[in-house]
Amino acid sequence: MVYSLAEKNSENLIDYIKNVHNLENTDYVTREFLDLMKKHKCDLCNKNRIDCSFNPWCPNRMYLSIMIDLDLKKDYLPDFCYSQHLWNLNNYLTGKVYNIEPIDIKLFLEDFIQLLEINLKIEPTMYNEIVKKMTKQKGKVNSIPRREKETDYFLLIADGILYHLDLNRLIVTVNLQNKVVQTEQELADIINLYGQYYNLKVEIIEELMGWWYLKISTPMKKLKNINILQEYSEKLQEFSEYAYSYLNDSMATFIIDIKTPLNKKWRDLKFSVSKIARVFETIIELTKKTAAKST
Repeated sequence: MVYSLAEKNSENLIDYIKNVHNLENTDYVTREFLDLMKKHKCDLCNKNRIDCSFNPWCPNRMYLSIMIDLDLKKDYLPDFCYSQHLWNLNNYLTGKVYNIEPIDIKLFLEDFIQLLEINLKIEPTMYNEIVKKMTKQKGKVNSIPRREKETDYFLLIADGILYHLDLNRLIVTVNLQNKVVQTEQELADIINLYGQYYNLKVEIIEELMGWWYLKISTPMKKLKNINILQEYSEKLQEFSEYAYSYLNDSMATFIIDIKTPLNKKWRDLKFSVSKIARVFETIIELTKKTAAKST
């Protein structure tokens, strides 16, 4: 198999940018990247309206989301690409046919509010209106606001899809998956939000700095094959170094260890939001399987 230069060296470049102490070199690499992307991808893609609409040159309009995440102003973004971005998301939110599965896509908060047809200024009270609107569109919605001095975000989950509204930066991320959480507070909020959404009892046990246990419990009546708990504990070890389960009074409990952002190995572990979601989805898969067998 023949690999391109980029495929063989992307990890090396990531490590280089992250660890290099030569600021001039880092500045050169980043400026060249931004310039090349604009001239040889963005500009050409936007000139080809068919490609830009149905098969953009960056997968999932990833580079558009990167530019938004870099805090670039809207007038710097490619107009046609961003209009298609909003059209696609609007269709997704309203249950219509859409072209691109929205994964980790970003947009400005003011545009998200407009898509929901909420006629409000960007202010804390708008969150209630967002939940009402999303409930009408998607049904069950769970949310956690975090409003503190240096942290101001709103997490919302509907249809199993996680939305992150950053009020400091005025940016929304739809279908948060690949983000590696940066703070223990946000990690705890995401864990508790998934617990609420799936109706699972969750307890976070802080063992050591940078090291937690998750204790997740769910009713499991008439469980005939106790070995299935061990089977699913092994499945959970895909996301954790340690997973243990036990049954007590028709309540199945799973103990899972996870590292947190304070752990020195946090970045290397790449414990993304999608992995957190998979922990809960695995346990829900078990509860559905045992419920089906007991009927």
